[in-house]
Amino acid sequence: MREELGETIHLNETLGAPSARAMERLLAGIEAEGAKGRRRQSFNLAAFIGERMSMFSPRTLAWSAVTAVLAIVLQAGLLANLYINEPGSEVPSAYRTASATRSLGPVGSYALIGFTPQASAADVTKFLEAHKASIVEGPKPGGLYRIRVSTTALPKNDLAAIVKQMQDDSKIVRFVAATE
Repeated sequence: MREELGETIHLNETLGAPSARAMERLLAGIEAEGAKGRRRQSFNLAAFIGERMSMFSPRTLAWSAVTAVLAIVLQAGLLANLYINEPGSEVPSAYRTASATRSLGPVGSYALIGFTPQASAADVTKFLEAHKASIVEGPKPGGLYRIRVSTTALPKNDLAAIVKQMQDDSKIVRFVAATE
């Protein structure tokens, strides 16, 4: 076995090392392959559309443009109509400032209410159903909600009576106050 090992070493030494030029060629080949692999061909959308559009005649392109413009105008009109005539809006649609919108808002009687932390969603729902109220806004800072207690404007003493009745339910409510 030692003889074979010695002969293998001798054979390898007689073969000699590759020339310096072979190493340079190898490195140049590796670099050339890397440069080819790094080059990415990205999809050019503008060129793709341009090629497809050049296949059509000018008359066809003109009619397509007119159709596209009409579709856009129709969509804009429909969206504007939906925005201006919101369903459920009790105020006629018109240009208003923020302060005018607040003063022309839906008529009704409102209160601010804060629920206790241990009140569950089911408890709150039962409370609102029992008092025929609905949450309009909230939660506001401090965990307060604005609720509508009546769809019509109530006299102050009637509203105060409803608020007092709500305050008596101390298991669920921690704060109630009448608002405008």
